[in-house]
Amino acid sequence: MQTGKEMRTCIKNIRYYTDKLTALASKQFDLDFDKTNSDAGTVRADCIAAIGIATEWLNAYCSNIEVHITSAEEQNTEMEIPF
Repeated sequence: MQTGKEMRTCIKNIRYYTDKLTALASKQFDLDFDKTNSDAGTVRADCIAAIGIATEWLNAYCSNIEVHITSAEEQNTEMEIPF
């Protein structure tokens, strides 16, 4: 698969920014921790938790895509296409 390397680079970039999002969400949670006793603080904490869950899904999707890239690349020999 001729575009496999470029696809892997894209996944690497997505993982990098996903890690940044996770770190920033954690930082914001720590900054807001003392303010979560209000309704607005509770809503914000819920939103930050949702961001954390979404970043976990992004990582799972990236793993899934990587499996499919590998599988597609394995077909090169069947199709007689060099890597």
